[in-house]
Amino acid sequence: MEIKSGYIPQYPCKVIHGQGKVIQVNLTDIPFIPKDRLLQDLSTVLGKFGNILDLGLHYERFMGWYMGSGYAIIQQVPKKDYIKLSYTISWMTEYDQEFRYATFPDMHTWCRYCHKEGHTKFECQKALAHIMCYNCDRHGHKQVDCDKPKKGSNN
Repeated sequence: MEIKSGYIPQYPCKVIHGQGKVIQVNLTDIPFIPKDRLLQDLSTVLGKFGNILDLGLHYERFMGWYMGSGYAIIQQVPKKDYIKLSYTISWMTEYDQEFRYATFPDMHTWCRYCHKEGHTKFECQKALAHIMCYNCDRHGHKQVDCDKPKKGSNN
């Protein structure tokens, strides 16, 4: 398609059949295994959440290295039951059950520190345990929340 002095590239994409909700899922901490097996395993694991329309892996732009992340486009058609999509996705490997992380629109609040749902990093008890107050030199709170008078103040 020509527009004045430039052009707009148009790329083919799969047609979405029927009704339903389409969800873009971003995946992180994907294991480093051969690509063919990885895509097959991803299809199996993510197929429980809906019909997979597209599945891809992210590569470093200049060297082409696999970055351990990817995406999936999933369609959930009406009148069909699917497992509820969550931040933590269980993945069985040859050795053990592993967990990968998925982000998607309309997901619950989740913690970037402990990876549990229901709270943020700023409310996380594990994260707070590692924070040190610069006022009293104790762990568990920040200086702004410290009960002791500020250092150097006459209070």
